[in-house]
Amino acid sequence: EDDHWARARPENRLGGTWMSIADEANWDYPLGLAVEACGLGFDEIQFDYVRFPDGRTAQQAKAAGRISTSQDERTEAVAGFLAEARDQLHAEGCAVSAAIFGIITASVTDEGIGQRVETVTPVVDAVSPMLYPSHYGPGWIGYDDPNDHPGPVVAHALDIAEPKMADGTLMRPWIQGFYYNGPQVLAQIAEAEKRGAGWIIWNVYGNYRQDWLPPAGP
Repeated sequence: EDDHWARARPENRLGGTWMSIADEANWDYPLGLAVEACGLGFDEIQFDYVRFPDGRTAQQAKAAGRISTSQDERTEAVAGFLAEARDQLHAEGCAVSAAIFGIITASVTDEGIGQRVETVTPVVDAVSPMLYPSHYGPGWIGYDDPNDHPGPVVAHALDIAEPKMADGTLMRPWIQGFYYNGPQVLAQIAEAEKRGAGWIIWNVYGNYRQDWLPPAGP
């Protein structure tokens, strides 16, 4: 998803600012940016929105015949892009990771977006599902409001993802740093660390509090 690139290449657009990841002609631009960032000194590049669109954009793209309805084709396109990214960035000395939808950890399908734990993790060094409890609907794992249960929601997602992970790939989820106080953020971190996983906190405004972080070691 890139507004400037999409406007410059309307023939390759799925709708809005979405470019088709199935079209390898669209790979050069993001991969070029990633290699450039690696050369500037970053040691890891994480790809976000490395997927097919969902919602209205997906409906419009399907109606126009611009998006595949085959799960295998979608997942192969996403994995193919990430494999190419891995090859190029490893050669430059950078690790590669990918953000994925949180629901993908529990889903038995690609949810229409081309992401599955089983197909993404073999081609990246780390995977970061976005495990924001506020994004899960009423009734999820038995909770009327999953947002009130940050620890159990994160624990469930990590536990169900673990057997689907490729060997050697690091689990490093995005956890919720909005709407929450310190104990709620720390509850998510605790569940990740119990399972040997890393973690990254997301706050849309870039506001991070000291009391969200575990005490520093000796």
